[in-house]
Amino acid sequence: RRNKHFVPIAYRVMQAFLEEGFILKEDIIKHQWQCKTTPFWAEKSKKFNFLLLMHEHLFVFRKPEKDEKVSGFKESAKWW
Repeated sequence: RRNKHFVPIAYRVMQAFLEEGFILKEDIIKHQWQCKTTPFWAEKSKKFNFLLLMHEHLFVFRKPEKDEKVSGFKESAKWW
């Protein structure tokens, strides 16, 4: 977090891979089971007005073959 705002590091990592020509195969959202609210974090959350994150993104990429036709994957590749 910066200035009380979420910084989407996972999405920036995804963008970097897509810019290098990788294709996104899966976006797995993993729940963090060991993430418990302790009195310490509950107090900090209220004091500084932020929410604790309970999940993370695990991206699965693949690199297309040299002569592979990738037009069918345009929604999973770099779009900008």
